[in-house]
Amino acid sequence: MGNVWFTSDSHFFHENFLKFTDNDGNLIRPFADVGEMNQRIIDGWNEVIKDGDKVYHLGDVTFKYGPAFDHVMSCLKGQKRLVVGNHDLILPALLKHFKKSFICRFFGQWGFVITHIPISQANFGRKCVLNVHGHTHQTLMKGPYLNVCVEPTNYRPVHLDEILTEVAKWRKAD
Repeated sequence: MGNVWFTSDSHFFHENFLKFTDNDGNLIRPFADVGEMNQRIIDGWNEVIKDGDKVYHLGDVTFKYGPAFDHVMSCLKGQKRLVVGNHDLILPALLKHFKKSFICRFFGQWGFVITHIPISQANFGRKCVLNVHGHTHQTLMKGPYLNVCVEPTNYRPVHLDEILTEVAKWRKAD
């Protein structure tokens, strides 16, 4: 398999997100406007993704459908797959940009499961020791969870190798 990457919660065109703050009062996304935010996410994506790579987007893709969203998606390299998030509208306008879509996906051969919202360890499946997820933005969870939201990953997708390093850590702890 070629390069495989994971990211989440781009929230393209979500103007209100630019007002959200963390517990210390700092802006979660310190951008002047959604155009600047969208461009940073596109740039971070394309800095690491090549055309033949697979990219799993773990939900909450956009808040605006139409030509501007279509343009953003056309700028993103790779073969895109979607794990549906709680803000995603399951419309042809969204799904046409993704080769496949899932509610969750188990990678038992590698020892992890991908979801939008973190799930209970009881639901990881018998071969999985790590939950790769989105939804929590800048908040990192304790335990066998890896947050691939754009905020803690410097707006870049996370490579499969980094996830497999985390899987090995949790298998060792098991």
